[in-house]
Amino acid sequence: MPLRVDQVVSRKSLLAAPWATLPRRMRLLAIADSPQRVQWLRQVFDADRAVEVILIEAIGLAAGVERLRDELFDAILIAHDAKRLDALDLAAGLRAGGAEEAIVILGDDPHDDALATAYESGADAYLSIQTTTVRGLLWALAKGIDRQRLQRENQRLTQYAQRHTEDEQRETQQLLLQQKAIVADLESLRESTMAAASGGLAQSDDQGAAAAGGDALGANYRELLRAYVMMGAGGLSSELERFTEQLAASGLTARQTLELHLCAVEELVAGLRARGSRHVMGRADLLILELMAHLADWYRQRYHVQR
Repeated sequence: MPLRVDQVVSRKSLLAAPWATLPRRMRLLAIADSPQRVQWLRQVFDADRAVEVILIEAIGLAAGVERLRDELFDAILIAHDAKRLDALDLAAGLRAGGAEEAIVILGDDPHDDALATAYESGADAYLSIQTTTVRGLLWALAKGIDRQRLQRENQRLTQYAQRHTEDEQRETQQLLLQQKAIVADLESLRESTMAAASGGLAQSDDQGAAAAGGDALGANYRELLRAYVMMGAGGLSSELERFTEQLAASGLTARQTLELHLCAVEELVAGLRARGSRHVMGRADLLILELMAHLADWYRQRYHVQR
C-alpha cells in the first residue's frame, strides 16, 4: 500500500531529530602499530567537519594502556593488524581491566566476518577500511559512546536500587525490633501488675490458651495478612470480623495478638527477599490497627451485653 503524503518523513526532518544528531566533539584515543595509520586517521577526520575530533595517538599496546591510565577519552579507535597489533585481544583486555570507553575496531577483514568476533571481544563496532565511510565511522563512534553511557547509567541505577532495597530491609528490621520491644514492655507491665495484685504469685493464665489455638490462628492470620497487603483497607471487612471472633473465642490477649501479628509479618518479609518490605510494613501496620479496633469493639459489645 503506498504511503500517504502525511506519512512521508523528509530526510531534512530526520536530520533535525535528536536521535539523528552527532555529538559536537569527540576525544578519541587512536591505537595503531605505526604512525602512518594514525596520520591516515587524521586525514580521514579532517575530510569531514561534522564533528570536532580531538585525536590522541598511541603507537603500540603499551603506549595505549599508558594513555588510558592517565587521561580520559570518549572512545578508543584501534587499527587492527593480526600480526603486529591484534585489536580483538586488546579490546578483550581493556574490558577485563575495567575500561568503560567505547571501542571501535578498524580492520582489513570484511565487516560481516569480523563483527561477531569484535562484539565477543567487548568492542562496540567493527568497521572494514575498504567499505566504511568517514560519516559511517563517526556514527559508529557516536553510537558506541551512547551505548557505554547508557550502560554506566544503568549500572548506577542498579546500584542505587540495591542500596535503596538494603535501606528498606534495615528499616523494616528496626521497626520489627521496636514493635517487639513494645510487646516485651507490655508483658513486663502485665506481670508486675499481676504480681502486685496477687502478692507475687503471678501466673500466666493466657499461655495455655495461646498455645492451644496459636497454630490455627497463626495460619489464618498469615493468609489474612497476605490478602491485606495486596488489597489494602476496606476490602476484607467480613474476613476481619470473622478473625476477630476467632481471636476473642480463643481468649488471646492484646499482647498475644501483637505477637501473632509480628510473627506473621516477619515471615512474610523474609519471604519477599528484600523486595517491597516497606510496602508490607505499611499495610501490616494498618491491618493490626484495624484488627485491634475490631477486637476492642467486640469486647465492648460483650461487656454491655453482660451488664
